[in-house]
Amino acid sequence: MLTKLRRYLLTISRMSRLQIYWRIRRVLLQQMWRRRPPIHPPVRSHDLLNSALPTWGYTPRKSHTAKIVAQADQLVKHTFTFLNQTHHFSSHPIDWSYTPDGDPLWTYNLHYFEYSLELLWAFKLTNQKSYLSTLNQLIEHWIDHNPFWDAVAWNAYPLSKRVMHWCMLLGPLHQIDEFRTLLPKLQASLGQQAEFLAENLEYDVDNNHLITNGRALVWLGIYLSNHPDAAQWYQKGLTILENEAQRQVLPDGGHYERSSSYQGVVLQDFLETIMLQQAANKPVSPILRTTCVKMCEYIYHMLRPDGRLPLLNDSVDGYPLPTADLLAICAVKLQLPYLTNSIQAEIGPYADWLLDGDAYKQLDKLPSQAEATTSHAYPDSGYFVLRDEDTYLLFDCGEVGPTHSAAHAHADTLNIELFAAGQAIFVDPGVYEYQSGSWRNLFRSTKMHNTVTVDELDQSVMWASFRVAEMARPELLEWVASETITRVSGKHDGYARLNDQIVHKRTVTFEKPNRFVITDVMTSKGREPHQYDLWFHLGPTCIAVESAEKSVVCQFEGGLQVNIEPQHIPQTTFKVDRGWYSSSWKQKEEIYTICFSSVTSVLEITLNTIVTINLPDH
Repeated sequence: MLTKLRRYLLTISRMSRLQIYWRIRRVLLQQMWRRRPPIHPPVRSHDLLNSALPTWGYTPRKSHTAKIVAQADQLVKHTFTFLNQTHHFSSHPIDWSYTPDGDPLWTYNLHYFEYSLELLWAFKLTNQKSYLSTLNQLIEHWIDHNPFWDAVAWNAYPLSKRVMHWCMLLGPLHQIDEFRTLLPKLQASLGQQAEFLAENLEYDVDNNHLITNGRALVWLGIYLSNHPDAAQWYQKGLTILENEAQRQVLPDGGHYERSSSYQGVVLQDFLETIMLQQAANKPVSPILRTTCVKMCEYIYHMLRPDGRLPLLNDSVDGYPLPTADLLAICAVKLQLPYLTNSIQAEIGPYADWLLDGDAYKQLDKLPSQAEATTSHAYPDSGYFVLRDEDTYLLFDCGEVGPTHSAAHAHADTLNIELFAAGQAIFVDPGVYEYQSGSWRNLFRSTKMHNTVTVDELDQSVMWASFRVAEMARPELLEWVASETITRVSGKHDGYARLNDQIVHKRTVTFEKPNRFVITDVMTSKGREPHQYDLWFHLGPTCIAVESAEKSVVCQFEGGLQVNIEPQHIPQTTFKVDRGWYSSSWKQKEEIYTICFSSVTSVLEITLNTIVTINLPDH
């Protein structure tokens, strides 16, 4: 009980007064409305829509038709797939409260209405009215069966996502007779949701949620320009976006939640707001544009040699958009041709939709621009990339997350990721799921990352699904980059909360082209015995791990071999176990995990490890 109370107090102590006020207000209002009979706010009878709707979106390339139609056909049958979980609503009315396995994120996705784009694209590509009819039915059913302030439906975050996707439909469909019959009801609902959102912004949750709220207000202010509050919504939303761009995006271009996925979410919100301003003949925000350029540069130098982003904290590969799509849209819309150098996968329909129907044609119009990807420091975010051609190591010496709400943080300070010869060697485990429970706890834990644990404890104390009590505080000690050697060093005090106040210092030296020296120094102020575990999680293409005389030999597909050699580690035991890796929602695969363990009471222990990459002969 005392531990639980302490966690609450620590978490609350870091929240701002504004956060606390808005959290209390939201909880009280929710309780009040849930005790009342379901109601619908009054509907404004006049036409709210902008008389000159902005042009938004083009029909994707026909090469995407088969995939889009297959997905749309499932929606026609009321079969929905989110987070790699599929559910078929056997009765035609949708159960908007359906929550598989108790995971509300699936339900959130049901309310986002992002799938409405697939129905739109399928209709545009095939001209089959069944897709448009399904789209109309889903929207109308949502409006009729989700009364005011009903649970997830009126939560500000899914509401923000939903109204933006509904707005995206208006330009392409408002002149089509079958859709026009829905317009009075649709615009009335949009007006109701806009009025609600303007008074219930997520100042308590903050972070990327507040940015998405702001974007939604800007969009509603443009699309519902005949509403008497439209100008106020637009200005309020734009003020939020500009303020949060300067507060949440760090000087080095990283978003302060330090998640690759939420870097993309925030960038997408800013960029598509700029695009809508242009389409609506509004002045483009220079703050948002400058921020987007900065965020793109961050992503470019953070990319692994295979064109993918590392799975930092709560990150999922390809979320919110496939990396190739995100790079293509940014390259064209921000005129940053160097981004095309890292597009290594096929560009999907979303990029086509935003880039005049064919992303490749738009990319071909850009001039060529070379920009080398070399070792790179992100001192504000706390990430450091040690790179030499196809060899890449990422070192994490950044804050756990924003101190007032580190919702998407993992206990991973001084973690490393290693990539070489086209394969992931040391991996971050990913996120797997947000649902509270053992899997959420495991994937956020220190032992699931390539760093050191003390007494099997986490560096930072994670609790519930999105809470952090004690936070490790990192400090950068050194960053040196040259043609032959790159070195980075940092420390953290996450274990200073123990009686012996243990501090972990890690130095990684890259001796180019293929040798890394990892030195971990654990300093204690007392003589109690402690267990120090050094963890390495091998990528999914590792096919065998063998113990040699002085090293551990890791065999990867294609003949790649990696030697891990511990040096001068006293009283060390070594074990190879099976761990977990998740690059996508609700999907995990077993991987090899190596742990070097030492129990000692010395005041200082040095764990020295040499990692050598041996490329295949061919």
